[in-house]
Amino acid sequence: MKAIAHFYPVESFEFVDKVTGQIKKLHKQPYDLDQGPGVRVLQTSVMRSAEALAVQPGDYEVEYYLELDRKGFLQVNLTRTRMVKPDQKPVAVNV
Repeated sequence: MKAIAHFYPVESFEFVDKVTGQIKKLHKQPYDLDQGPGVRVLQTSVMRSAEALAVQPGDYEVEYYLELDRKGFLQVNLTRTRMVKPDQKPVAVNV
């Protein structure tokens, strides 16, 4: 299915893995999924293991599918994202 999604800036946090004792870092990126007129906007987030996998804040056209996880909750899986409108204008970098 296709929809428009607005992605917000990435939030990073660290936690300790109980099994290995390693400190791990995850990146949470909230977004609003607008599925069209007459359907309430879904506010959710995606977890990324690397900050480089996160997208820049702005509006995106996304392709997604829905599935049930092991606990019976509905999960949104994004398969493709294409930027439509960024939140910020590109900034020139002088080298």
